[in-house]
Amino acid sequence: MEELKGRLEQQQKYFSDAIADPDCNFGLNPSWARLYPYQLLVKPGSSTEIELRVRNYRAKPMQVEAALILPPGWKASPETVSFTAQPQVDGRQGFTLSVPENWDHAKPRVALAADLMVDGQYLGEIAEAVADVQVT
Repeated sequence: MEELKGRLEQQQKYFSDAIADPDCNFGLNPSWARLYPYQLLVKPGSSTEIELRVRNYRAKPMQVEAALILPPGWKASPETVSFTAQPQVDGRQGFTLSVPENWDHAKPRVALAADLMVDGQYLGEIAEAVADVQVT
């Protein structure tokens, strides 16, 4: 058990040295910020729900601000969100997506992204999802 404990401590030190964030779990989990569901099935002229989920590995609350980056003509309500992710849990905030009625049927799959700012630091478009537009 002592040998295992020593190896785990060495591994933790390695991760702490290799990852720039003091909470190295952010570097170990590339999906700490994610859109859910990842894959949506939508129809032109319809609306659907999508949720931003942010895992806070810190020991203190984390302030999150986000906006969705959408294809031209798509709308998100609300346009931006601001919420507090409590320590060691997932913070969540929902959006309603509206797909334009006249969506180009030549584009049946589109990418969506969440542009994030955490604790006043801009992180960029670090969460993504895919929407399949059902053509009738």
